[in-house]
Amino acid sequence: MKAYQQILSISLNGIGIAVVINNFWTIPALGATLGPIQFPVIINNTQVGQVKVRVDDQDDPYFDALVGEFEATSQIRDLENQYKVRFNLFQIITQDSDPKKDSNGNLLTPPYIDPVRNGYDDLWADDRPWYLDEFSQPPNDPREWDERGLLDNSVFGSRLTFRDSPGNYIGDQTDFATFLIASDSQNKIYDFLGGFEWSSRGVPQGEEGASKIVRLENYAIFEESYKQQIRDEFGYRWQPILHSSGYYTDRLGGAFGGQFCGGLGGVFDNALCGSIGTSPPGYIPNDDGSFGSYPLGFSFSYFGNSYDSFYINNNGNISFGRPVSAYTPNPLLTENIAPLIAPYWGDVDTRGTGTVAVRTDIPNQLIVTWDKVGYYSQHTDKLASFQLVLRGSDYPVPPNEGNVGFFYKDVQWETGDASSGFGGFGGTEAAVGFSDGLSTVNPGEISLPFSQQTGISEYVRNKHFWFNYPETATCSGASGGGGCAPALARNIASQPMLVSSIAGTNAPNAKNLSGKDSEDDALAAEAVPEPTTVLGALLAACGLGTLKKLKNRKFIQP
Repeated sequence: MKAYQQILSISLNGIGIAVVINNFWTIPALGATLGPIQFPVIINNTQVGQVKVRVDDQDDPYFDALVGEFEATSQIRDLENQYKVRFNLFQIITQDSDPKKDSNGNLLTPPYIDPVRNGYDDLWADDRPWYLDEFSQPPNDPREWDERGLLDNSVFGSRLTFRDSPGNYIGDQTDFATFLIASDSQNKIYDFLGGFEWSSRGVPQGEEGASKIVRLENYAIFEESYKQQIRDEFGYRWQPILHSSGYYTDRLGGAFGGQFCGGLGGVFDNALCGSIGTSPPGYIPNDDGSFGSYPLGFSFSYFGNSYDSFYINNNGNISFGRPVSAYTPNPLLTENIAPLIAPYWGDVDTRGTGTVAVRTDIPNQLIVTWDKVGYYSQHTDKLASFQLVLRGSDYPVPPNEGNVGFFYKDVQWETGDASSGFGGFGGTEAAVGFSDGLSTVNPGEISLPFSQQTGISEYVRNKHFWFNYPETATCSGASGGGGCAPALARNIASQPMLVSSIAGTNAPNAKNLSGKDSEDDALAAEAVPEPTTVLGALLAACGLGTLKKLKNRKFIQP
């Protein structure tokens, strides 16, 4: 059954350049298919299932549906009882060339939650922010509804199913982002466990409302604005209730649970409280500084060379053989400055807040932490906290770990001003991974998904990753709702990035354009003055003809 509702015609004058671009997208030929996607669902470093999504042509050449499922490793209800949550889906409409109306008849402005609170003018939904209804329609409500849209009717043993079949008028396009979530309704908190993006578009063939799925991508960013919208409209708050957030050092010591930590002295803080350590000798709040070299305390084999010392670079990486002061990251697979390991290579600025700390008290292990660091130029409105763990060959590596670890707490920014960023985003984003320091690509080099792409902060936030060098140079484990499973292949940055973002912005001339020193040689540890980059944006206004749309937003089985 398909239920469509006619919407009053509206004029879309000046709706923004994003919609103009979308209207030039090519509609797949009738009969063409988009490949299925899937991604793992990981809770506290344990894979508990996977999400699978595909396009269903419904044996109808003019109407597509998007169908998917969360296939758990155990019964859904058993998993929910274990983690004290209820699984559901969250969907948001990010772009819509002809939006629907809410239950009061008000025209909605994207992005808006799908379905909105209490449903649309033609389609009932409950008052919770999740896609599948958790209770039934009141008997006196005349709007369209189907009980198969109930959450309980979408759970079948170890599967939670999803289906959406939007209807678009000719030329109209709707962009969606859909996420698996876990919520605690009693405390009105939730966590998200990965998502995907997709688009439907009206086609000129067939009856009114004929639509095809024209885009399906296996990653979506859960934007901060989505969290705020859920909180403002529904009162639910995001908390990392299922993520293994925190530093590696949080697992160490902890005899006093942190109650008396911070004033016991370095040795005692490290042993009893899981301290991040202290700043290395000579370190001062700075921008673009490098410090060292410092002894590792062990030998570390990296791309065929053995190193016993390292440099700490303020901009989120360590290097071997020479320091690195570059603030705009180069592509890791081809950067030719020095061999380096980058948990978050971006334009860190600690002159306003934050610090870099080191621990070397554990034999055969080095821990470097960039704690609550801001970004250039002395911005403190958004901070990043991340940690690098490096182990020598004599360290007894536990199962499911490695000899290099990246750990992340909250990561709120991606770009400094001098890297063409504004407000911590845009321009050339932070790089995460491993480089041999040579311009030629080495099979062992790794650039994590979304490295130097919009969304890298969201990808690493509240996660940790273990790697093995030099034996495999691949990821051996991950946590926090996605991680790097199912496979973090070598040279993954050379594979297509499945995200609709500002790609290909690794501008080689960014340093010169910003006025910063174009040399990559190390700078002194003192604060280095940087210019303010003036950013401009060219926005296009458009005048489109009057459009009409027929659509069904909510879960309706055919």
